[in-house]
Amino acid sequence: MARSLMERFNLEYGSNVCKDIHQRIFGRDFDLLNPQDREAFEKLGAHIDKCTSVVGRAAAWATELILEEISNRGMSLNDFRKV
Repeated sequence: MARSLMERFNLEYGSNVCKDIHQRIFGRDFDLLNPQDREAFEKLGAHIDKCTSVVGRAAAWATELILEEISNRGMSLNDFRKV
């Protein structure tokens, strides 16, 4: 499942590395230890809607993969509920 998730990142963003994803989304990468770069990164909405969208997509993809695996094993979410 981890490999499938990585493949989705690579397909969508060309990489699964933040620096490369920044390049794809913002047209450049950022040195987040550099105060000027960090400020520019934030001004572009990095933690408002850019990076949060990437994380949201990753969570959705991971959920899809987990649910698919549960189904492939002939299980359901009820199998994980405490009795």
